[in-house]
Amino acid sequence: MNSASQSLASIMAVFLMLALESPLLMHLELSFFAPDLALIAVVWIALHFGSVSGAITCAVIGFLKDGFVMGTPVGMHMAIYAVLFQVLRYIAGKFQVRSIVTVIVTVTLASMLSTSLFALLSLIFDKTFDNYKLVFQLMVPLALVTAPFGPMVFYFMDRLDGLFNRKSTGLFGR
Repeated sequence: MNSASQSLASIMAVFLMLALESPLLMHLELSFFAPDLALIAVVWIALHFGSVSGAITCAVIGFLKDGFVMGTPVGMHMAIYAVLFQVLRYIAGKFQVRSIVTVIVTVTLASMLSTSLFALLSLIFDKTFDNYKLVFQLMVPLALVTAPFGPMVFYFMDRLDGLFNRKSTGLFGR
């Protein structure tokens, strides 16, 4: 699969996850502590995509996430996911993320970094934002809610990627 179709498939998959997650969590009244499925997809993309296609894909995913999150400035998640992608690409070259435990640890750390970037960007660009204490108090609980979904989203993204990476065997299977 070329990088454009791989990016488009990943963006559509994340949009589908966000579109299904939002109404489900609202129905169950669990929207305050929602797992960040888009963040998990960004972690997966950082481990599987090239630098340019991955950065663009993560920025688009961040823009989609901005549409689903009320109360944040447009472009906030777009910037966070683009920076997070670059940090995770660097880390991916240093460590192997293959087991369930390493996926959960990586997603936990990525979630905490994402929350820290949210606080930093809010400090820089939103002069009316003053809930830093709340953001940092919710950092660990949000990371712990997001982390268990890491292996499931990785499995989903791996299966999706596998659909597009099958080799053609010809008309009669040769």
